[in-house]
Amino acid sequence: MQTETTYITRLTRTLLLFLFFVSITLHLLSQSSKRDSLKKELKLATHDTIRCKILSALIDSEFDVKIWPVYNAELESICSDNLKKLKEGDPLYIFYMGNLSSAYANFGYLKKQQGNIPDALSYALKGLKLQEKLNDKKGKAATLNNIGFIYKSQEKPAKALEYFNQCLAIQEEIKDKAGTASSFNNIGYIYHYQAVQEKNINAKQTLFEKAMTFHKKSLNVQEEIGNKRGIALSYYNIGYIFLDRTDSITASGYFNKSLQLYTELGDRRGTEQTLSVIGALQSEKGQNELARKNVEKALQIAREDGIAQGIVTASKTLAKIYSRSGNWKDAYRMEVLYKQMSDSIANEKNQKDLFQKSYQYAYDKKVTADSIRISSEKKMSELKLQKELAIKNNLIIIIISAILTLVVFGVLLVFLLRSNRERKKAYQKLQQQTELLVKQSRQIAKYQSQMNPHFIFNALNSIQGFVVNNEKEKTLQQLQAFSKLMRQTLSNSDCETISLQTEIIYLQLYVIFEKERFTNKFDFVIECYADRNEIELPPMLIQPFVENALKHAGLNDVVAPVVKLSIRANADLLEICIYDNGNGITKSKSEIIQNSHAISIVKSRIKLLFENEGRNYEENYFSLRSVPEIESGTEVIIKLPLISKY
Repeated sequence: MQTETTYITRLTRTLLLFLFFVSITLHLLSQSSKRDSLKKELKLATHDTIRCKILSALIDSEFDVKIWPVYNAELESICSDNLKKLKEGDPLYIFYMGNLSSAYANFGYLKKQQGNIPDALSYALKGLKLQEKLNDKKGKAATLNNIGFIYKSQEKPAKALEYFNQCLAIQEEIKDKAGTASSFNNIGYIYHYQAVQEKNINAKQTLFEKAMTFHKKSLNVQEEIGNKRGIALSYYNIGYIFLDRTDSITASGYFNKSLQLYTELGDRRGTEQTLSVIGALQSEKGQNELARKNVEKALQIAREDGIAQGIVTASKTLAKIYSRSGNWKDAYRMEVLYKQMSDSIANEKNQKDLFQKSYQYAYDKKVTADSIRISSEKKMSELKLQKELAIKNNLIIIIISAILTLVVFGVLLVFLLRSNRERKKAYQKLQQQTELLVKQSRQIAKYQSQMNPHFIFNALNSIQGFVVNNEKEKTLQQLQAFSKLMRQTLSNSDCETISLQTEIIYLQLYVIFEKERFTNKFDFVIECYADRNEIELPPMLIQPFVENALKHAGLNDVVAPVVKLSIRANADLLEICIYDNGNGITKSKSEIIQNSHAISIVKSRIKLLFENEGRNYEENYFSLRSVPEIESGTEVIIKLPLISKY
């Protein structure tokens, strides 16, 4: 069975590689045939308007940076010459101005890629003047956006912000939703960049808030127009703001949502970047195995797609991860890869000026030679050769198409056989996971339902004392407080988890309800060092221990009685401590733990929580200490898996 699977896998890979090669060959032949046809039309064209259209098509279809600028130079020359002869009211005047604006934009892009920023800006500003004359608002917005990116690449955030804001104003005016979302994102990026550079703490926080505001605006628009790639980018950028503000928990939530969307879209670049940053965060938390798997995936994508910066980032992170786990061999291998790629990128930057000068010489020479060639007519024999070449190309296409058809049928057959096996395995695995989840959900519901009657019984006992003593007014007050408390109890019981803030409010209500029966009034102190709104926990988990402190600690017998609740987030755990300064526990700790119904239920719930998170439960995640282990009173410590809304 294994031999058959291996054979099919190898055959599939071979066929896919062949199919990819054939597809690329067909695409190149098609593109080449199209360009040959356009070149022929260009030689026969006599009117400048037709020549402009053909030149624009040639520029769009040609990717060779040594060829398309030649066509662009001719386009610029034709448009400039005609504009000198025409008046502004002439319909052709607008035609040539539009094409000249496109030529300027093309040259601006070329100069930016070459690192020639002054020329790139010059062409962009020339194009902007023409677009203003034409009242071409969409073209003007695009040019303003390009200028913003030029200043961004030069690390001039104030100038970049100026042009991005001008671009945004036009996009909002013409109701270009996609463009508006993009501008919000660009402005947010600039504010984020400024915040990172800023030294003053107050100014830094203000810039972070501005960056967050614009990225959230971008996210809202992207969601409105249903642009999943834009949504993924917004999640990624918002995550980085939280990361730079040292809120790694919230940052992780946004990065995970970004990764999910990038994976759905098949966006390998976005997936690679997000996996790298998630892996780095996991490594900082000590989750080395998860971090290793994610960053290794990122490195694989970066290598396959030739993403140099991605290889640098991933190899640097992996070197740290391998070192922490004692894998010195792989750590050294990653350090070598990191240095090689870093040096390669640095050398590429150092050679940019030399490349620019040599390219400019070759480019000027090519413009002169091709201008002479274009101006002359070819002989009839050249046309005959072109026809023969076209016939030969068509024959090649027919042969390759026949081969491609056979290959497609073969690949489909192999995939059908393989997918049937995989579907059966996936279905069996899904059934097992579903049965496990149903079992765990029933257990959680069982424990939660056991807690509620226990709590109601104890609460009614508290009210019974006032009824026996015929204290009507206090009885009425307690019944009202009990009603409010019950509504909150029932509301919380419907949820698997509630926010930390909701649990704290509920405990405060309960303590107010219980205080009435105490002659020696006690203090209830809450210290929370965790995000109350983002972190969640199961309901009715803390209350039984606060109740035990109030009912069994003997707080009426001590001076300045106090019950203290301390909550803090520590790595990937939520630590909860309930302490009272009462008389302590008289029975042995083991007897208390064994016989307490509430403690038994809580321990079972904690174990299930860790199972649901795919983590192991440890005995020290629940502990109870009393006199003489501590100076006074009783202390209960509970450790839960850290659960975030996101």
